[in-house]
Parts: sequence; structure tokens; C-alpha cells
Amino acid sequence: MGKLLAQNNPFGTITPPAVVENSYGVLGAGAGITGFISRLIILVTIVGGIWALFNILTAGFMVIVSPGDSKQIGEMSQKITNTFIGLLVMVAAPLLAALIGLFFFGDARFLLQPVIEGVGN
Repeated sequence: MGKLLAQNNPFGTITPPAVVENSYGVLGAGAGITGFISRLIILVTIVGGIWALFNILTAGFMVIVSPGDSKQIGEMSQKITNTFIGLLVMVAAPLLAALIGLFFFGDARFLLQPVIEGVGN
């Protein structure tokens, strides 16, 4: 059937190599730009989580080394508050995207795992 379509198609067809056609990677994302963006978002989330852990640890260290100093306690409190707001944003963004996809498109993965269709798909 593929050869019949290739003969009738005035633009011809390109058959991707089997490695590209069947590549879903370690994280389950497909090949191409959607897979790249998916992996990039995962990387940014991991780095954000490590940064949040680092901020919480440094805030705890500030409490240990400066007992009773109200200025240091205020800075520590602000650092922990900002860290938890950042973590909340990191968790809420994909949740909000899933809810928008579910309510407007009927599929929670519509915005999170887009399918880009080309000519002939």
C-alpha cells in the first residue's frame, strides 16, 4: 500500500529510518521538537527541585548559625516562602495545562503531549 501511495503522490514520500520512526527515548517522549521540548521541561523541573532543596538547606543553615538575629530570621523566612511559591508554580503549571486540555479539548494530555501531524497523516 505504501508503494501505491508513493506512486500517486506528486510530491513523493520520505520514509524515516526505523531508529527515528520507533524512537521514544528513555522518558517516553517521541522524536522531534515535541520530544525535545518535553525533555527540556523535565530537565528544568529537576533543576528547579534541586534549587529548591538547596534554598531550604541554606535557610536552615542560616537559622543554625545566627540564633536570635531578627534580620537573618527575616531573610530565612523570605527565602523559604519564595522557595515554596516556586515549587507551587512548578507543580501547578502542568496541572493547569492538563485541566485546560481536559475542559477545552477533551483530553488532559492535549497540551502536555501534543501530536503534530504532517501532510498525509
